Amino acid sequence: MKKIVFIVLCICLIQVCFGQKSTSITGKVIDQDLNTLPGVELRVSDSLIATTNLNGEFKIELDREVKKVTFMFAGLEQTPIVFDSECKKLEIVMLYSGGDCFATLKKNDKMRKKRFDKIPSIYKQAYEKGIFEYDKPCGEIQFISWLKL
Repeated sequence: MKKIVFIVLCICLIQVCFGQKSTSITGKVIDQDLNTLPGVELRVSDSLIATTNLNGEFKIELDREVKKVTFMFAGLEQTPIVFDSECKKLEIVMLYSGGDCFATLKKNDKMRKKRFDKIPSIYKQAYEKGIFEYDKPCGEIQFISWLKL
């Protein structure tokens, strides 16, 4: 009888130890005009892991080792987010892509960076209107310079 109890306890302990390898993350994606975005692709290492629903919401299961998810949508800037294991809710603002056809790459990059720097105020607006639960992102949104591609 003691052996059976011991084996059952070992199995339960193994499940608890190895069952913690993934984490569940939920979230919502909007554009810079506070519109929800259906069909946004969520990617990890160029692999599609999920897309947002009609309300711009998503739920994903990730390995605890994954610390970066990239959000992609046609006509919008690619948006990589770096987060820690404590982050359970990602609220994402995506910016419109593009620039001035007659400007240099450097000038376009500068204009894009200026738009990127407005993201914290967009978060605050989304929070004040009840679109987001938090007034700042859980993770760090990374700016991708066109000059470094």
